[in-house]
Amino acid sequence: MLGCTMLYLSELGMYKMGKKSYLITENYLIGAGEETFILLSAGGRWEGNKIAIDYGGVFPLNADGFIMIPWLSLTIPFGRN
Repeated sequence: MLGCTMLYLSELGMYKMGKKSYLITENYLIGAGEETFILLSAGGRWEGNKIAIDYGGVFPLNADGFIMIPWLSLTIPFGRN
């Protein structure tokens, strides 16, 4: 044992806003010893027939001042359905 205590918690959510759109969130609490780091995210998802686009921002709460890290992801299924 190294004497290190580690804590990791996550919370996820997706709420349907319309026929093809969602509000999404993914939040993390990470603690190691005396340090604790919190990441909050908020964004959206748009789903087409064969594609999904996620967009939003990640907000580290322990940062000096307000920081938002933008994100954008594209999901395209491969193979046959």
